[in-house]
Amino acid sequence: MTPSDRRADVAGGGALDLALDVLAALSAAGLAVVPVEPTHEMVRAGAAAGDVDEAKAAAVFAAMLTAAE
Repeated sequence: MTPSDRRADVAGGGALDLALDVLAALSAAGLAVVPVEPTHEMVRAGAAAGDVDEAKAAAVFAAMLTAAE
C-alpha cells in the first residue's frame, strides 16, 4: 500500500485498523505503549516490587522513559 493509499484508507474510516496494525507491530518488536505519567496503581506496584516508597518508584518510571527516548 502506498502512502497515498494509506491516507485515503484512513480518511475513509480505516484509522482504527491502521492503529491496531501499529500496535501489533510494536508488540511484535517487543515494545509497548505506556502512559507518560504512571497511574497510581502502577506506582504502587512498582513501589511494592522494588521495596521502595512511591516517590522513588515514580522517579524510576520517569527515568526509564527518559532513557528509552
